[in-house]
Amino acid sequence: MLTITRFRQAAVVGLALSVTALWAGPATAKQSGPPVNPTQPCGYLTTAMVKKALGGPVTLDPTNRGNPVPNACEFLIGADAASPTAVLIVTNQYPGLGTTPGQDAVDLVESQEAIDSQGGYETITVGVGKSGYINQSLASLYDAPTRQFAFQLHLLLANGPPTGGPLSAANRKAFVTLAKSIAARSPKS
Repeated sequence: MLTITRFRQAAVVGLALSVTALWAGPATAKQSGPPVNPTQPCGYLTTAMVKKALGGPVTLDPTNRGNPVPNACEFLIGADAASPTAVLIVTNQYPGLGTTPGQDAVDLVESQEAIDSQGGYETITVGVGKSGYINQSLASLYDAPTRQFAFQLHLLLANGPPTGGPLSAANRKAFVTLAKSIAARSPKS
């Protein structure tokens, strides 16, 4: 009798744990890298993350190539930081400069995608965050991991147009990988 009672207790506990696990959903992946502070774009990625995604060596440009805008950060890719083979520019888009009252980060990304599409640029929707897309024509990715935060990645190749050019399939994949890393470490809101 005691054995049957313990079996029933074990079954009830096991069932309760199973239901709890199903209700809670799958475990989330462990975040890789430091938490993202939306106001510090140089902290969205590390040089190691950029090197793994786009090749390297990678140097964080302490001068931002003379860019006085505080919402941007530049990663120089290549053996010679004075003459890099590529530059990855990371910018804070929301909250940031020129935000329209009543507009959140998702609104901003969707508005920018509409502008780019209407301007004749090829856009590709990416499944990262609440809203995101790649502007294939200008080698940039816009993403809103939450309604309170949006960022942009922009790749300039040394042998490409000064505004960025078409992304290769490998660079598109790298962009999505980097965006997922930023989104996973972004503040939840």
